Amino acid sequence: MTVKFNQLFFLSLLFFISCSPPVVYSSKATPPSRTNSLPIQKNAHWLNKWKALAKGKPTVFRIVQLGDSHTAGDFFTNTIRHRLQKRFGNAGIGWVYPAKVNGQRQAKMSYRNDHWQTFTSRRQERRDFPLGGIIAANDGAGKVTLASRNSTNNRQKITLMFKAMVVGSPLTIVDGSGYKNTIEPDDRLNRGQWQYQTITAQLPFSYHCAEDDRWQLGYLNIENQRPGVTVSAFGINGAQLKEVLKWRRSWPQDLSRTQADLVILSYGTNEAFDDRLDADKTRRLWRDTIRRIKRALPQAGILIVGAPESLVNQDGDCGVRPPALDTIQAIQRDIANAEGILYWSWEKAMGGRCSMKKQIRLDLARRDGVHFSAAGYETAANQLADYLIALSGATNRHNPSKSQQVKGYFSPRLP
Repeated sequence: MTVKFNQLFFLSLLFFISCSPPVVYSSKATPPSRTNSLPIQKNAHWLNKWKALAKGKPTVFRIVQLGDSHTAGDFFTNTIRHRLQKRFGNAGIGWVYPAKVNGQRQAKMSYRNDHWQTFTSRRQERRDFPLGGIIAANDGAGKVTLASRNSTNNRQKITLMFKAMVVGSPLTIVDGSGYKNTIEPDDRLNRGQWQYQTITAQLPFSYHCAEDDRWQLGYLNIENQRPGVTVSAFGINGAQLKEVLKWRRSWPQDLSRTQADLVILSYGTNEAFDDRLDADKTRRLWRDTIRRIKRALPQAGILIVGAPESLVNQDGDCGVRPPALDTIQAIQRDIANAEGILYWSWEKAMGGRCSMKKQIRLDLARRDGVHFSAAGYETAANQLADYLIALSGATNRHNPSKSQQVKGYFSPRLP
């Protein structure tokens, strides 16, 4: 069973966006301590960089999250983005969709598509998808306009991931000040090969091409050339981790181009509803994917977000859990321990087993027993942000609202 994120959910949540430290596991095969944390590798490059930023070193720390609808809604990731940028500095928007994706949301960007379509790897398996599994392709001489939801007057450093299929003229980019940039394929590379080009431009900006040309764009990155944090959400509704098998074989090269310092894997909900889930195959896929990430970004940290509790229905005191939820959660924990990476239990952040019905009663989760309200995503994300801030050694300045200081959801203790 594949869980679909109701498009109406996003529309309804656009009108309101509304916090507490969870259980975190990391490092190799060490049993959980009573403080809900395990020791991490103290000399890890990414962690040293994280601590240096907290002490004021002018650097950019980039976080990339790959996931399902919990990521595609960008409520969870936007809360982390807001908390970390407020604490350590705002280095920019990060990687975003190249154009509007139906049923999905980008918290920091708005789009206007004209004769450009978006495709996802979940729906179109035969396309050559780069990292993230989303591309925009033109159909005629249309254009796409991207605008920031927040005012940004300074020029941005923008990196485009593109593929020139049939082109006779450049892709033209016009920014908010009227300045023009052109994107031209590298003739030294094969036509139809994914390429990257970086420009500077002011938001908003539009890109357009000639009517007979055929271009494809993947995610694009927007940074403001200041120190701080970026948090990028690469999510697809209904995705499982096996979505990576539909991307081009060299997607780890795309990941390397992000220069991510911390990669977060947030899958598991759709695996939980798969009553034919092959545990051994799934375990191998998680192990192999994490090892590919390590090879692509040998100095980066990796964190697995354990699948939150979800329900098939609300029968009984606790509701009925999906058939493979326990299995995927165990796989995620075991792989994190075996590979020496971080693990954060979303279910324990919710309050443990039998917590989804309570979340629904508190309006922190939707009645489908799968997705959360804006407040619910923010409550969970604030807990993860608390943990990441604690790892940096910085003082945590976050104070949750009274409505979020609910037993089982907030604890003042940090690992």
